Amino acid sequence: MLTALAVGIVWLALFQLDSGPQRDAALSAFASTVPFIVMGGLVSSAAVAAWLSATVKRPLTQLEAAAAAAARGEYGTTLPVHAPLEEITRVGRAIEAMRSELMGSIEELRDDKQGLASVLSSMQEGVIACDAASRILQVNRAAGVLLGITPLALGKPLGEAVRNPDILSAFTQGLQKPTASETELPGNPPLVVQVQAAPLALPGGGGGAVLVIHDVTELRRLETVRRDFVANVSHELKTPLTAIKGYVETLIDGAMDDARVSGQFLGKIHDNAERLCNLTNDLLTLARLEAEQGETGERYSPDDRVQRVFKALEDKAGKKSITFELQLGAASARVDGDADSFEQAVLNLMDNAINYTPSGGKVRVITSAGSAGYSVSVADTGIGIPESEQHRIFERFYRVDKARSRDAGGTGLGLAIVRHVALMHRGTITLQSRTGEGSTFTLTLPLSQQGGTPNDSARSSAVDALA
Repeated sequence: MLTALAVGIVWLALFQLDSGPQRDAALSAFASTVPFIVMGGLVSSAAVAAWLSATVKRPLTQLEAAAAAAARGEYGTTLPVHAPLEEITRVGRAIEAMRSELMGSIEELRDDKQGLASVLSSMQEGVIACDAASRILQVNRAAGVLLGITPLALGKPLGEAVRNPDILSAFTQGLQKPTASETELPGNPPLVVQVQAAPLALPGGGGGAVLVIHDVTELRRLETVRRDFVANVSHELKTPLTAIKGYVETLIDGAMDDARVSGQFLGKIHDNAERLCNLTNDLLTLARLEAEQGETGERYSPDDRVQRVFKALEDKAGKKSITFELQLGAASARVDGDADSFEQAVLNLMDNAINYTPSGGKVRVITSAGSAGYSVSVADTGIGIPESEQHRIFERFYRVDKARSRDAGGTGLGLAIVRHVALMHRGTITLQSRTGEGSTFTLTLPLSQQGGTPNDSARSSAVDALA
């Protein structure tokens, strides 16, 4: 355009010249140069146009690339904030501000998501979130362990991942209102879980439900133990009291005039009173052990205490024609704790072994010390304990054979005392037994550390072993 304008101006200027040979020559010369002028103008225009196009296109291309990267979730591309045209500069600054804001929002959402995932994964309760169509949206680690759900279950219907009808029913009810129920999950032993369900509002106006699953197996077990304890202690107290009352009433009604009968009844009253005293003493011992649990106490030689108990029971074993053997192997071992409580525990183990071993049987006591600590094992060839009963044998008043246990004179608290003595010493008590082949109880205590107390880790092991 500029070239054409320049040619026109020159052409008009030439026409202003006077006619004649001079103007004709000038026109002829100019006409011969016009193509070169036009060609030069075109080339210059093309060069200028190319430069302008490149200058404007470059920032536009960068903006396009940055926008495409942001759409892919990549926010590291640098945007041009200065361009030849003010309009492009403003667009670049606006996109850069939007990108920064978007990056901040996404980082905040990512932090929130990671925080939620951390909270869910650290929860002991199982959590499952589903939409209204029962598709699994979220599941934490605890729920996966309890119900066997894998991450592959995300997005699938709850019924495909969970086969328990009570949990599915709780989810259905939870879509409408909060609900709570209990169910049993298969296992060895089975798990008792409490399922709480509540409606869940999802983004976009959708609905769903969230399930919170609590493992209450141990709580229910402790409730059962508590109920059994109350029932058992009532029964254990009532039985001798009823017998004493009956004998006393009979004596009052006239039996006391018969010297032979009154003597027998007074003997029975004495035996039952003795049984009440033993029961009361054992209950007091348990209460004292629970109060003293965790205290270090004195440093003593456990082998000396084992030997004292052995000598005290030799006559009882001899009267039943039971072979009673002692093998001491830890004379130099020392233990921190309550020596009298330890002696009581060993007495209970040996006495039980003698009581439940028939005449002609054998009871063997072995002590040793090693990396695991100090151990005293009491093995007998008695009646043994069924495997199905062994996990409850250390509960208070629990008896495998109730009638036979009472005949043997036990209160039902001996092994419970042994268990508490082990806990108090941060040790363990284990049992190996087969019906008709005898039993072996092993009490293991941490060895004394010179200038210190036993490791706290041993207490954790004891709690795990006795739970």
